[in-house]
Amino acid sequence: MLKPAILAAVAAVALAGCQEQIDRQADRQADRVGNAMAEDMDAAAANVSSSLDNLGDAIRGQADRVGESAVDEAANQTSRAADDLADQIRRHGDRAVGDVGAALQRAGASLRDRDRAREPVDERGYDRTDQRDERR
Repeated sequence: MLKPAILAAVAAVALAGCQEQIDRQADRQADRVGNAMAEDMDAAAANVSSSLDNLGDAIRGQADRVGESAVDEAANQTSRAADDLADQIRRHGDRAVGDVGAALQRAGASLRDRDRAREPVDERGYDRTDQRDERR
């Protein structure tokens, strides 16, 4: 009976040694898996950060282009509005000059007619000596 007991004791010791190796291997494997996961997580975080930076740059670039386009369009519209306003001012000015000229001509004609009515007419029927005879 001694032999089986010794064998059982040796087997127990061997099994205990195997268990230690298994535990060490499991710990090493857990460390490797943990380190690999940590590296993967760091790489993923760096990738996300880089992607967000690129996206931010793209958005800023697009916003700049949109802003430049909006400013250019506003400048074009302002220029067109200024040209339209200048044209309108010229047309109104021309019309006002024409209206004032016509009013001055009417006023001059009215004054001449009034002065003619006051001047004496000579026997020949002339209003003035420097004007031609308008009788018919």
